[in-house]
Order: sequence, then C-alpha cells, then structure tokens
Amino acid sequence: MKDEKMELFSLNTLLIVLLYAPGYIFIQTVDYFLLKREKSQFEKTIQGLLASAVIFVVFILCDFQILNTEKKAIINLFLLKIKHPENVYIIPVIIEKFKYLGIFFLLLCLYSFVLACIYSIIRKTAFVSNIIQKITQRDYFQSVGLRFYSEAMNKVVIITMNNESKYLGSLIGAPDHENDKKIIIYDPYVIENAKLVKLRSDRLLIDTNNVRLLEVVFEEEEKCQTKKKLKTSV
Repeated sequence: MKDEKMELFSLNTLLIVLLYAPGYIFIQTVDYFLLKREKSQFEKTIQGLLASAVIFVVFILCDFQILNTEKKAIINLFLLKIKHPENVYIIPVIIEKFKYLGIFFLLLCLYSFVLACIYSIIRKTAFVSNIIQKITQRDYFQSVGLRFYSEAMNKVVIITMNNESKYLGSLIGAPDHENDKKIIIYDPYVIENAKLVKLRSDRLLIDTNNVRLLEVVFEEEEKCQTKKKLKTSV
C-alpha cells in the first residue's frame, strides 16, 4: 500500500512539473519582450499555472502534431491511473513510454516559447494595445517615462544633464520597468561650447535620475545636420 502511494505521489509530481514548466517559460519570455513591472513570486506562480493550463489544453485538443497517436495513448493511461489508482499494472506501461513523455515535454516548452513570442509581437502593436487599454482602462506603459523611452528607441537624442552638460547619440538601451533608471547611448558626443567632442567609448551609460531633458531627433539625417552646424572636435 505504501509503495502504491509513493507511485501515485511520484506521478502527481511529474504532472505538476509538466504542467508548470511551459507556463513559466511563457511568462519569462513575455516579460523579456514586453515592458514589465515588479511581480511577487505568488503572482508569477499563478500566471505561470494559468498559462500552462491554456497551453496544456491546446496541446491535448490539437490533433495536428507529431506522435499524436502516442499522445492520446499516454493521456488515456494517465486518466486510467487517476480513475483506478489501485491498478499496479498501469505505471509500468507509462514507464515504457517515458521517451515519449520527454519528447512531449520538449514540445510543450517549444510551443510555449513560440506562443509567447507571437503574443508579445501582437501585444505590442498599437491596434491591440489601444483595444486592451479601452477595455481595461490601463495603458500598456506603466509611466509616461517608460512610454517615451520605448518610443525613442534607436532614434538620435540630445540629453541635457542636471549639471547642464549635453550629449548627442543614438538611444539603444532603455528602462523596461519602473526601478530601472539606466539608458544606453551609442556613438556618443558631448556638446561643449557649441562643439561636438567625440567620446572614446562607443557606448555611454546614463542614470536617468541625472537627466533634466531628453530631446528626440527622429531622423539620422538630422544628426548629420546637427554635426555640420557644430564644429566637430576629435
């Protein structure tokens, strides 16, 4: 009796791992691509379980995938074990199909990653963002600053610091949550006495707490025109 309980416990543990891992991959991938806020571990766990449940249901219902016959057979074995936990002959049959469990687990993780990428791309579009904002009354961006930095990515900017020093360069790194206070400027110049002085480094890390004003130059041509107006000093 004790061995049977251990077998059932091991089976339940395996089910929990199979269920939660794809959702965890989904949430982490979405958080990587989208602007995110700080979340508690409880919130991440709930979101991961919900995402896993959706992915798992889609995986079970979808018949257009490889090894679909084996998938149905394994699902039926698990259902049979749940209905008849006292049956000691089911576990050995499941163990014989362990290689397929590994394949299906990798497929679930792959599906989760692909769906997260697709969801992130769709979620970032202005059309979908506007619809969700109207329904939830919440903007995709958590603050005006995050929106500004996100929309200024890969554009040329002029930065005025609190100490009145100015920099010219391309914004290639921006905050993705409220506690991130750093931006990265590529090909930076410092503006001194109406002259552009090229910095030795090709990248400059700036603390946004020290930024007084950030102006966006939308076209690369305008950067060239700005350089022409100011006498460049190397």
